[in-house]
Amino acid sequence: MRIYFDNCSLQRPLDDQSQPRIEWETEAIIRILSYCETGNLTLVSSEVLLAEINDTSDLERRETTLELVRKVKDVISASWII
Repeated sequence: MRIYFDNCSLQRPLDDQSQPRIEWETEAIIRILSYCETGNLTLVSSEVLLAEINDTSDLERRETTLELVRKVKDVISASWII
């Protein structure tokens, strides 16, 4: 099964974890990403997602998120998104 996270989801673990909802969302995202690392799910990306990540002004957030998507083997072209 293929899964796609938007930029906000990929950056959720970098948010302030003091609110329970954000902490729970972070835990869910990390668990799903771990399934991707073991091959149980396939993480996909898109040209649009890469553009959004590259537009992130916070260097640490941008680099951390880019590190995640560098592991992606399947990139959806923008023509499939529109």
